[in-house]
Amino acid sequence: MFQAGYPCPRPLTGAAPFGDDIATAEAYVPGGAMLPSADQAAQAFAEAFARLITQAPRPVEVPGLDPAPSWAAWSHAENGLWPRPEDPDINLNEVAGPQWIDDAGRQARDRLRAGGSEAVIGHCDWLASNLRWSGDALLVVHDWDSMTADSEPVLAGFAHWGTLPAGFPESGSCWCAQSAVTHV
Repeated sequence: MFQAGYPCPRPLTGAAPFGDDIATAEAYVPGGAMLPSADQAAQAFAEAFARLITQAPRPVEVPGLDPAPSWAAWSHAENGLWPRPEDPDINLNEVAGPQWIDDAGRQARDRLRAGGSEAVIGHCDWLASNLRWSGDALLVVHDWDSMTADSEPVLAGFAHWGTLPAGFPESGSCWCAQSAVTHV
């Protein structure tokens, strides 16, 4: 993405084994605000995300994007509705809760699988804390280990997660899961 001119840190090394993981090093990019101006925030986030998808290589050109991070593994082949937990103490497949949440998740998953949209490369952790702005211009995007290949509707859903109201889900609002099924 750096070579394509997208605002991201310059890689200093290639990916290298680091214990059971992979490590990279990149140049430090100082400064920037967490949010663009309030009256342009939604448009600025959307345009930056669309530019990322447009400038990204095709998935076949980038080996090694699998598996998706646990929170993005919605179409997993494992047992259970919900993807493997990142925190081994909480497995959503073992949590008792309102049935409508599982129903909404199942309906959204089934619609996305049936959609047959072509995979593109995008950022599945498109949060304000991973982006920095200079006014309304995107200065830099961080957290490049959150790149994944999926359909544009799925990636747009991940990007939307970063725009939820402050305090969600602690606010008790459940509109997102219900409206996700309606709009997928």
